[in-house]
Amino acid sequence: IMDSARTIAGDNIVVVVGHQHKVVREAAMQNGPARFALQHRQNGTGDAVMAGMAALPDNAQRVVILCGDVPLISQKTLTSFVENHLSNKAHVSVLGVRQENPFGLGRIVLDADGTPLGIVEEADADEEQKALDIVNSGIFCVEAAALYHALPLIENDNAQNEVYLTDIIAVARALNYKTLMVTAENAQEVLGVNTVDELN
Repeated sequence: IMDSARTIAGDNIVVVVGHQHKVVREAAMQNGPARFALQHRQNGTGDAVMAGMAALPDNAQRVVILCGDVPLISQKTLTSFVENHLSNKAHVSVLGVRQENPFGLGRIVLDADGTPLGIVEEADADEEQKALDIVNSGIFCVEAAALYHALPLIENDNAQNEVYLTDIIAVARALNYKTLMVTAENAQEVLGVNTVDELN
């Protein structure tokens, strides 16, 4: 994941750490320089990004948000994702993927034109939303100004009482920011990996 991140960000990488942060820091630094931000309480993905924002360079124009447990994402997919974000002049973009069996994954709700209106987690989805087959990869590209504006407005009114980064789509829409979904060609690239056995 660090290799792929360097393709689009060079050394401008912020790694948000929490549980076992010393071990994670050591592993991440084997790849090259990075900045680190500590998430004191694991209170959701939105909270993790808020922690990371404190370590962003002052001149950051946009932020690509990756998940440390999605190591198979390719440099080609990330580069294409960012290029789509830029060419469409989007403020907030999400990488989506079609899944035949999306159980347990957040569904991307689209309007008739394919523009994302929001992302609904499995625990909060109704039956109609659970029937959707385009899911959130957890990977976003957000203009820095939009991120600073929208992220503090995300609330934890959900089944997990956590600050979901996924809510940034609905918040961005309410703020009249342009949202975009880019579909990944290979669903294997966005598989979550939590153990060495799963990686093998």
